[in-house]
Amino acid sequence: MPNPVGRPSDFTQEKADEICDLLAQGISLRKVCIPENMPSFQTVFSWLRTKKDFLEQYARAKEESADANNELLLDLGDEAIALSQQVDSKASSAVVQAVKLKADNLKWYMSKMKPKKYGDKLDVTSDGKALPTPIYNGASIDPKK
Repeated sequence: MPNPVGRPSDFTQEKADEICDLLAQGISLRKVCIPENMPSFQTVFSWLRTKKDFLEQYARAKEESADANNELLLDLGDEAIALSQQVDSKASSAVVQAVKLKADNLKWYMSKMKPKKYGDKLDVTSDGKALPTPIYNGASIDPKK
């Protein structure tokens, strides 16, 4: 029997596990799908539309990737310093700015994937519970009246 040619397109749990393991490490789906032994980006999205269990596994892996990216973020400052010392002084600023851009992108991504943990706003009053909506009674809110 000849070896199959091309990218895998049939869903297997083993391939789903491999994809999600890489995603949970903070690797983007686009990068995960680059090797020829991995399904194409479009195939993975097709699986997400048709395989409920894979969709749930994928969502968990993406949430876990926020924590992996936090670990990367912790190292970026040291990386910026090391890289800036390897180039001339004119290029040093550009290197630091490039690392800063990556850090800002990671922080934004993390705040969307795990807003309670990495989001900008902290809820210090309601512990995440819905607050009652104030009822307008028709009285003027102008303090002069």
